[in-house]
Amino acid sequence: MKLSRQLTVFGSAIFCVVVFSLYLMLDRGHLDRPDSPRREGAFPQVQLSMLQQKIDHLERLLAENNEIISNIRDSVINLSESVEDNPKSLQGNFSQGAGALPLPSKEMGLIVDPAECLFATQSKSQNQEVQMMNVYNIIPFDNPDGGVWKQGFDISYDENEWKDSPLQVFVVPHSHNDPEMDFKQENQDFQPQQKIISLNGEPRHLCVIQYLPGHLVVFNPSEQERNSVVSISVSSSKFQVSSMSGRPVETQVSAVWDKANTPSEAAYEVSFLAKLPPFGLKVYKILESTSSNPHLAEYALYNSANIKDTGIFSIKNMKSAKEDITLENSFIKLRFNQSGLMEEMINKEEGKHHHVRVQFSWYGTTSKRDKSGAYLFLPDGEAKPYEYRTPPLVRVQHGRIFSDITCFFEHITHRVRLYHIKGIEGQSVEISNTVDIRKKSNYEIAMKISSGINSQNRFYTDLNGYQIQPRMTMSKLPLQANVYPMTTMAYIQDAEHRLTLHSAQSLGVSSLMSGQIEVIMDRRLMQDDNRGLEQGVLDNKITESLFRILLEKRTAVNMNEEKHPVSYPSLLSHLTNFFLNHPIFPMIEKNYMPTLQLLEGFFPLSSSLPCDIHIVNLRTIQPKVDGQHPDEAALILHRKGFDCHFSSKDTGLLCSTSKGKILVQTLFSKFTVESLIPSSLSLMYSPSDARNISEISLNPMEISTFRIRLR
Repeated sequence: MKLSRQLTVFGSAIFCVVVFSLYLMLDRGHLDRPDSPRREGAFPQVQLSMLQQKIDHLERLLAENNEIISNIRDSVINLSESVEDNPKSLQGNFSQGAGALPLPSKEMGLIVDPAECLFATQSKSQNQEVQMMNVYNIIPFDNPDGGVWKQGFDISYDENEWKDSPLQVFVVPHSHNDPEMDFKQENQDFQPQQKIISLNGEPRHLCVIQYLPGHLVVFNPSEQERNSVVSISVSSSKFQVSSMSGRPVETQVSAVWDKANTPSEAAYEVSFLAKLPPFGLKVYKILESTSSNPHLAEYALYNSANIKDTGIFSIKNMKSAKEDITLENSFIKLRFNQSGLMEEMINKEEGKHHHVRVQFSWYGTTSKRDKSGAYLFLPDGEAKPYEYRTPPLVRVQHGRIFSDITCFFEHITHRVRLYHIKGIEGQSVEISNTVDIRKKSNYEIAMKISSGINSQNRFYTDLNGYQIQPRMTMSKLPLQANVYPMTTMAYIQDAEHRLTLHSAQSLGVSSLMSGQIEVIMDRRLMQDDNRGLEQGVLDNKITESLFRILLEKRTAVNMNEEKHPVSYPSLLSHLTNFFLNHPIFPMIEKNYMPTLQLLEGFFPLSSSLPCDIHIVNLRTIQPKVDGQHPDEAALILHRKGFDCHFSSKDTGLLCSTSKGKILVQTLFSKFTVESLIPSSLSLMYSPSDARNISEISLNPMEISTFRIRLR
């Protein structure tokens, strides 16, 4: 309480100083009425210019004062947490997967200004005459033959209807994959394999860079500091990982499996937690060491034959699971059935048990003339459960950094992983599916997540990873009309909770029942659907898909907001999705060079950008004349809209919010900004009032482009 009072008094004092400075500045600017009236009725241009400069300087002072107050507030929070927290709570039973790697206490909480939450609660489209979500209640959808949902229908009209205004017909060519443009591949069964690093006594250096693999641009690193798990394969189980300063890094050694129940003796997986700077690189050193004592993961196999050689790992053969299997970290506890499929999630903060069940299902194709193909989805009814005659082999791993459970079905290898990290990656459940349906005919395989959330017939999908669109499952329409594209995420919610499925790949998604999300992972169709491709979907390969399930508790929800035509993720959900779709990229030194002196890392930004601001691109601008070197770069920024009706406790965010404002001179640590001028989004022109600015200000859901010159 005493610290809180001191913070309040200090903030008030700063405010008074700023107001008094403004008064003195206005007084010195001679803004009082002059003794003799001027003929022009205006102030001299010189005085106006001086006033503009002083106002700009005052704005910078205000921004710096806000930053100082924010730092003081964080310090008070850190001090309070260090006093109240029990240091022993950071220690956990890693062998059972219940612990978590600790992070600094300042990263646990996030305080958001209430003014930044108004955007998500306001709707700018409520005055429209018709809302698209209400069309379902307006149109009868009574065509007996399916009408427009048939994808091919007759149009009837009155011949005199176009008498005064001639009918114009626009023919738009359809872009599709040309069957003749087929990329050849040496081995259709090929899957990317992780390179095994040979440790022969020489140290190897590992650079870890935050990298976006070509979605909007070629290279777009993360603008926030992050703590992420790095996994590589090495040839020896005796090794040491350290930073370039020589500080040892805690590691976990996992088995690399030759078969589902046979560990390799030639390769091992090394995992460690890397703390990466925003927009930068970090260098680690790994070398063989006989004196090292890394943490070995422990395993249990269910429904497996006897294991002859377990190597260096402790592997228990449990025959069959008599009780449910569990995984847990400091945030979540998961319960699985005897087949290794998730049945329940327990949120440890609120202590509530949530029914969250993962299942798989099949869709066939209709027996009518028009069947499913590359462009058409015409199922033979509702999805049928994926059935298996014998219990699958289930492999459970408990480790210091992560624990997981993997079950092996005939067509699917399904893995659920929990990270023991007190950060963003520890608050969601990672799901990985490897699907192989090359021996099936006219089938589509889907993953179904069922929950107790009362979502009714409403769910939400993203539009190109930019904004969230509400959807409605319409019983009057055929099943295929209720399937929508999911670029990066989809979620369902009620007044108390939101369940989000984050996806690393674009797939089709639906919510055909309340509390359910269904995503189609792969499809194999034997016939052409007469839409121009002239072939079926027959080029199937072993297909991997990666997801994250995030369950969040909603607070102080106004149900009238559910009627808004748009919706927004939470900040935690934004960054969870960002980490999934912008993974870290490890680069291995090819040849060891003992004389090469490597830096500890590269830190181009002075600090993390605000949590809701994303660098879409930072690239050089192509010069107008070939051979010249450009002296400007394009900086494209996007401010995300977010929903504040979620708990901000222990979020693990390594950033804050700033009402969309960034001081230009504090952006980079290695460069000085000579100029920053607003431009059109395409860089084709600049606004007439464009000038060099010292502060960037973005509104939520806004994308802005700037011409930046660095030195």
